[in-house]
Amino acid sequence: MHTTQTLITIACILLSAFFSGVLFRRFNQSIIIAYLLSGIVIGPHGLGIIRDPEQIDVVSEIGVILLMFILGLGFPPKRIVTMGYYALLGGIAQIVLTALGTMYVTTLLGWNVVSSALVGSAVALSSTAIVIKVLNDLAVIDSLHGRLMVSYLIVQDLAAVLVIAVLPSLAKGTGIDLLLPIASSLTKGLAFVGIFLLLNRKLIPRVQYWVAAIGGKELFLIGTIVFCLGMAIVSQVIGLSFALGAFLAGLMVSDSEFNYQMRAGIVPFRDIFLCIFFVALGMLLDPRFFIHHPGKVLLVVVGIITVKFLFTLVATCLNRYSLKTALFVGIGLAQIGEFSFVIVQMGLKYHLVSEYLFHFITTAALFTMAVTPLMIKVSPQVVEQLNQVKWWKRWVGEKEDGTVSELDETLRNHVVICGYGPIGITIGRVLKAKHIPFAALELNAQTVANMRGLGVNCFYGDATSPEVLKKVHVERAKLAVVTIPDPLSAEAVVKNVKNLNPDCFILVRTRFSKELDELYEYGADAVVQEEFEAGLSMLVRTLKVFKASTSEIKQEVETIRIERDELTKTCYLVPLALSKQLAPQRIILRLAARTKEEAIRELVHAVFTSHRIHDQDELVKRILEREQMESTGIGEGVAIPHARTDAVEDLWVCLGISPKGIDYHAIDEKLVHILILLAANESAHEAYLNTLSSVASLFNDTTFRRTIIRCKDATQVINLIKEREKILQDKKECKIEQ
Repeated sequence: MHTTQTLITIACILLSAFFSGVLFRRFNQSIIIAYLLSGIVIGPHGLGIIRDPEQIDVVSEIGVILLMFILGLGFPPKRIVTMGYYALLGGIAQIVLTALGTMYVTTLLGWNVVSSALVGSAVALSSTAIVIKVLNDLAVIDSLHGRLMVSYLIVQDLAAVLVIAVLPSLAKGTGIDLLLPIASSLTKGLAFVGIFLLLNRKLIPRVQYWVAAIGGKELFLIGTIVFCLGMAIVSQVIGLSFALGAFLAGLMVSDSEFNYQMRAGIVPFRDIFLCIFFVALGMLLDPRFFIHHPGKVLLVVVGIITVKFLFTLVATCLNRYSLKTALFVGIGLAQIGEFSFVIVQMGLKYHLVSEYLFHFITTAALFTMAVTPLMIKVSPQVVEQLNQVKWWKRWVGEKEDGTVSELDETLRNHVVICGYGPIGITIGRVLKAKHIPFAALELNAQTVANMRGLGVNCFYGDATSPEVLKKVHVERAKLAVVTIPDPLSAEAVVKNVKNLNPDCFILVRTRFSKELDELYEYGADAVVQEEFEAGLSMLVRTLKVFKASTSEIKQEVETIRIERDELTKTCYLVPLALSKQLAPQRIILRLAARTKEEAIRELVHAVFTSHRIHDQDELVKRILEREQMESTGIGEGVAIPHARTDAVEDLWVCLGISPKGIDYHAIDEKLVHILILLAANESAHEAYLNTLSSVASLFNDTTFRRTIIRCKDATQVINLIKEREKILQDKKECKIEQ
């Protein structure tokens, strides 16, 4: 009966976690919060489906052990070294300042030293899972503040291990008597690490080779779990904790060549057990606590966010990072993390905190985690608004100008590189070799120091600041290269460069296609999209493997690039007229379709009888395949679905109008009202590109689009297109004469 009850309990936990996880993923929220809330719902303080959370204490303990083992696997010593001196110091300073600040406040409130130290340690930690997910979603994880936040989180995770190691010792004394047990735990821990470091040099690698050679992946997985649990048990026996032993086990084999196989085998088990752990933790939370103390809880939430923001800001500034970067980092890490729950629960287990204090901290932590995604998303707007305040601009400017004043005042027709990371360094090396003058701006103080030591014109400054841009004489520059990965910062740089020097050619790097339109709108002359360029590079190498000729490869790359350029930014108007490609029977004034696929099928079917198509279904498939790569809904209610295929002869065009609009998943997420379907045989390569360019040029005028949508006759549509073509041709001729 006991076994049956345990199985039912675990089934209820996983079922509630599944449904809450699906709901929270739908609204792009952290799944950890979903697990905690599902525990509250099914626990003794909620619906009471499970009234005894202790039934799954063993399972949740295994979840923590596997979590710590995976954490250790991800921390080879070389990873800590590559974080950088300033990032490491900043992470340590953030933890120390936050913990001491929290301890000071709590001792003023009358708490004892042990409780204050435990809560201070918990508040100092942030949520690795939530922060990294939001940074990835916003595509800013590679920005300076993104990399800095990740470095801080790594240091925090290591600090969590240290806190977990000494927690059992805190229960053995008070006041000055605490020092002996803590020292004893640290000594045991160091001895434990030393012994296993010796074993790891000879014995453990041989055992891994032996198990992998004779047992296959099944026995290797079992051996990994046995090693993890064994280390955890040994750690507990000598007076440390299960969690510390598991972490050290992972750390011991982190440099092993079997690291990735271990991780791959353990992760599924870890995720299940970790889910059970957080649901079990949620069962301990009482929602009535917030109902009875809403004011106090919200006050603590505001206090935690404020304290963490301020101390993280100070720690970052102290380590020679700009105030702007410190603001981003402070806002991003102003929450309590998942390891804080582990620490507070262990504190409750060892009677270091009262049940009242446990509910207080965990409830407040839930709120801080819940608002984190919103805080990180609005942080660019907050920083941007602060930059509009005069006294703030003066303060930031004074901090960021650095050594830019040393730049040669006679510098002109040079290149300004905004962001001197790997991409900027590559460009700078070639420019220096070609004796092309340039100046670079970078917010990583360590990079600036290294580059200046090598004789590079690299200066510490925020390129989003007009004052800093003036210091590198952007008003006299010929080219500005913006390599900053943060899209909002890149847009600000483009806008400021264009305002200061309208004639400067601006080359920008971006990650996603959704950012292209805004960058061009702000004044970028060329935008390099990472995914698109990587796709082209891989295509070239693929064709080379199959011995394609250089001319064939060049034609394919040129075609794809022009397709992309004409759908994102029209640069020129080619002489081929769209009006000559259209006929009344190829114009549908009232599309019945309401979705992208329906509209494409309707357009293809409409011209099936009036144009030679070998395979109607094949043509539809090729067009939809092109849509999978990137939506051809170019925005402002226009879409240009197109494909090159042998399903048609030569080239044909069809135009469809939908006054009500079609849900096309366009890049601006607006409904599409005008569709120009273009299909061509591979032999009509040049005509295909010219027509595509012509279409993109014609429909970039708002008044023209509105007039087309209101047309009642197909012949009228063709006449309007002819008039528009003549206007554009006249403009082109005038520009050439000038």
